[in-house]
Amino acid sequence: MDFILSRKRYSLDNYDDFAFGIERLKRMAVYMTAYPLHDGDLKTPGTPRHLLSHEWASLRKCFKYQPLDSIKDYFGVKVGLYFAWLGFYTSFLLPAAIFGVLCFLYGVFTLYSDELR
Repeated sequence: MDFILSRKRYSLDNYDDFAFGIERLKRMAVYMTAYPLHDGDLKTPGTPRHLLSHEWASLRKCFKYQPLDSIKDYFGVKVGLYFAWLGFYTSFLLPAAIFGVLCFLYGVFTLYSDELR
C-alpha cells in the first residue's frame, strides 16, 4: 500500500514532475499524515506480520537479538534505525542499572547499622 501511495500521480498535468505521492498531498494539507495498512495476515505463517509477531513481539524472545532486517523491511528504515538505537542504548544502560540496584540494596542493608557521630 505504501508503494502505491508513494508513486500515484495526483495531477492531470503530465509535465509536473512533482505531482505524485502522498508527500505532495501532505504538503498541500489534503492529509495531515498517512499510515499504510499492514501487509499480510497475522495468523498466516510466512507473512512479515506473523514473523514479527512470533520473533519480536513475544515475551519469550525478550533476551534475544531483535530481527532488525525484518523490522526495517516491514516498518521502514527510520523505525528500524530507531529500534537498533533503542537496543544499543538499552544494552549500555544495563550495567548502570545493575550498579544502581546494588547501591540501593547496600543502603537498605546498612540502614540500621549506620550510627550518627
